[in-house]
Amino acid sequence: MQFYCGKLLIFLLKWRFMTAFSLWKAVIWLKFFPNESMVSDLKQFSKMVFMKKILLTVIVISSFNVLMAQHAEFGIKGGVNFATLNGDDNNVSNRTSFHLGGLAHIHLSKEFAIQPELMYSGQGANFSGGDIKLSYINLPVIAQYMFGEGFRIQTGPQFGLLTGAKVGNSEAKDSFNGFDLSWSFGAGWLSPSGLGIDARYNLGLTDISDNSTDVKNSVWQLGLFYQFKKK
Repeated sequence: MQFYCGKLLIFLLKWRFMTAFSLWKAVIWLKFFPNESMVSDLKQFSKMVFMKKILLTVIVISSFNVLMAQHAEFGIKGGVNFATLNGDDNNVSNRTSFHLGGLAHIHLSKEFAIQPELMYSGQGANFSGGDIKLSYINLPVIAQYMFGEGFRIQTGPQFGLLTGAKVGNSEAKDSFNGFDLSWSFGAGWLSPSGLGIDARYNLGLTDISDNSTDVKNSVWQLGLFYQFKKK
């Protein structure tokens, strides 16, 4: 266990050093050979590096929690998304898509747990000018309070990395920010068999548009999950 934790730390430190060194070389080059197009590209690259550092750091921290936890149970989950975009344009409607991935349910006590998940999530919205289809790899880190016979309420941050975007039939990934931060609220129920139901609302906190408009994700989720019991 300690061996794998050390490997994760070494990987993270090497990656951060290499990206920082690459940015430093680009800044030095532009200082002597200024180029407006390269400056714009460097700003975009710096923003993507920063967002990926945040996501990678959260993944590593969650991995440590899973490795060190004595009461971790793993599972799979999936379900339907009802997604829209909150912003200046009111002529939008829900886009129906799906989410699918895995989870690690980590008991901190009898009543409290942390549940990191790694999910694919189809998001976006429908509107008259053409449907917006957004694909994310999301990492929710959910705090749960458990009570009664399998009931749980939950909340926590969700970190998202954009993997694809289309407006109508046209590729539009460059028109959206690569990183999304949301906050999740929800409730669920786990049966004695390990099968459960989960309902969640993800409120977008960051502007996902790469232009002057302010657009944020808004996603309702309803799904099933199966939690493998630890023997």
